[in-house]
Amino acid sequence: MRRFVPLIDQAPFLELDLDWPSHVFVVEELGTGRYLCKLVEGEFGVSCFETALRAERIVAEDLRPLKIHHVSFEEARTIAKNRPDPVVGVVFIPELGAPRLLYVK
Repeated sequence: MRRFVPLIDQAPFLELDLDWPSHVFVVEELGTGRYLCKLVEGEFGVSCFETALRAERIVAEDLRPLKIHHVSFEEARTIAKNRPDPVVGVVFIPELGAPRLLYVK
């Protein structure tokens, strides 16, 4: 699927102006191999939490058996690449501020 690329300024599209963390926390549903995802800007991405506390808050509210993994941002991108459609990227969820989507496929 091709995406519309704005020609006005390519830096935001390439996300060169954003700081991405070296490590994040992802949440796996035990026994299924599935990861917690979030819908942002009409697209699904694997949820990547900035802090363990933020991920623990989400896990505490869910009744499913979930496990938190501390992974490099590159590993999180690989997890997202290996997910079936409609997952198209990773969603970085900072402690403060809005979630950000980074396309990986």
